Amino acid sequence: MVNKGSEANTDRDVGDASSAMLEAVNNNFVKAPPAKGALAILFRTLCRELNLGAFGWSQLMHQYLHNPANGIQNTPKDKATARGNLNKELFRDRLTWKVFMKAIRFFNPVRAEFTVRLRMQDGQKVEATVTMMDRTPKKREVNPTVIPEDQRGLEKPDFPALSEKTSEKH
Repeated sequence: MVNKGSEANTDRDVGDASSAMLEAVNNNFVKAPPAKGALAILFRTLCRELNLGAFGWSQLMHQYLHNPANGIQNTPKDKATARGNLNKELFRDRLTWKVFMKAIRFFNPVRAEFTVRLRMQDGQKVEATVTMMDRTPKKREVNPTVIPEDQRGLEKPDFPALSEKTSEKH
């Protein structure tokens, strides 16, 4: 038998966590526990740079949950579970690479690149970039048709006229 009182407490806890998360987003994570890992810091910095408020967060979450590429089943229970899990994962003080990639998909960019810049002891600067996601529309290649200068072949059809075929059979 399910204790309805404990179930209500769980729902309230989830609601409290969700509202605390939206408050943190609205306040640019000022009131949130500080991020400690580089990927968590990078994620929060991207949220600030995008001026992501609670409304924008909700829109991105809706897009994430309804994108078939993210593998979330189209049931209210699965979407609610995925929403809660993603919120928890994104608000941790450290993110794994796997969760960081979810965060990138959460932003729903057309293209995402990851760049690392190194400054060596001898002063040399090295930079490497990898494209993590690219959904930019591909430009349609146009192959121009070259018409030869000698266009005499255009005057004669490649097939006999219908009138010629019908007159041969009669």
